[in-house]
Amino acid sequence: MAEPHEDAFPELEGKSTGPGLSSGTKGVLGLGILIVIGLSVSVWTQRDSLKGLFGSSPARTATTDDQTAGNLDAVNLAERFATAVFNISYTNVTDQVQKISELMDDDLLEYYKSNFLSSSFRQKLMEQKAYVVFQKTDRAQVVTIANGQTIVRVDGVNFFNSDLNGSQIQLPFSFDVTVEKVNGKLLVTNFKQRL
Repeated sequence: MAEPHEDAFPELEGKSTGPGLSSGTKGVLGLGILIVIGLSVSVWTQRDSLKGLFGSSPARTATTDDQTAGNLDAVNLAERFATAVFNISYTNVTDQVQKISELMDDDLLEYYKSNFLSSSFRQKLMEQKAYVVFQKTDRAQVVTIANGQTIVRVDGVNFFNSDLNGSQIQLPFSFDVTVEKVNGKLLVTNFKQRL
């Protein structure tokens, strides 16, 4: 089964611009932060094309590439799942289960509802007025194929904002998502965070 989800947003709690800053200073700091975030996102999204300028990227094996190409439906489902799991907001937390229920089997859905979307996690989202403003999912790759299961590694990043205090955090993620056919339909049957 999937690992329990952390119920806190410690990076969002208590963050503020601090006492004594003028509104002009706050505006300049805010603009600076937006520029840095914009540049970071631009570099992140263009990193593959930049690798040619600054050295070669690590070689991927032909076997992994062939497996990924041959299991494109499983890879696409794993990416959709990883994105959907985190596409959450204090405004849509009650609809989250319905949105992703079609992507996973019943056992995993029950686990997700009781652990990942626990009442304490939902409460933190509501208290912090937290929501995802940007998601980036790297192209996933097949890690293992065995016993009718395809395990796909999905890496990416989420940017959460807080309407409570205007802070933003970047939370990278890396999952191994298990995909298999259940009653003729591809479903996610397990996922775990890579450490």
